[in-house]
Amino acid sequence: MLSLRARIAKRLGWGCVEFGAKVKGNVKLGRRVYIASGTELVASGNEQIRIDNDCFILEGSMLQPYGGNISIGKRVGINLNCVIYGMGGVTIGDNVMMATSCVLVSANHNFERTDIPMNLQGITCKSIKIGNDVWLGARTVVLAGVEIGEGSVIGAGSVVSSNIPPYSVAVGVPARVIKQRGNYKMPSDRSVTNDNESSFK
Repeated sequence: MLSLRARIAKRLGWGCVEFGAKVKGNVKLGRRVYIASGTELVASGNEQIRIDNDCFILEGSMLQPYGGNISIGKRVGINLNCVIYGMGGVTIGDNVMMATSCVLVSANHNFERTDIPMNLQGITCKSIKIGNDVWLGARTVVLAGVEIGEGSVIGAGSVVSSNIPPYSVAVGVPARVIKQRGNYKMPSDRSVTNDNESSFK
């Protein structure tokens, strides 16, 4: 529920960073962006977080580049308690909906060796790209190196470990495509792309 301050800002067409939100470092916000109390957006050094116009991020969510970058398009809604780690780079298109407790992690711990602990083997960073008009259901997990094509729906509780073609409905652990939306047919030679262009120059 929006605070009185946020409701006034919305009525006037302004953005609003609530008291109690931690927004620190190289964080660029577009117009009419709402950041709720209890959120954390921190970008240090060469890291960057960019959020385009008309987005909202609700309580308990955390965006941490950890050496990478996070770029979010227009009219994106990030619900309660979502986590985005940007080590390998995370790009989210326009009109994306993230339900509560989604997790996007653009790196994996290395574990090939058994003679030293896994926490000493470093990480491998790979980008995550989410196209326009995607809906991630509650508690969806998106792993490093994944591209989700535009118009796709990911069912609640799914773990997305491989690319999802545009206009797909995918569910499960790991997520599998169960159908295409509308009359869309995925050409066999077309790769998943993300054509979102931020309004920041």
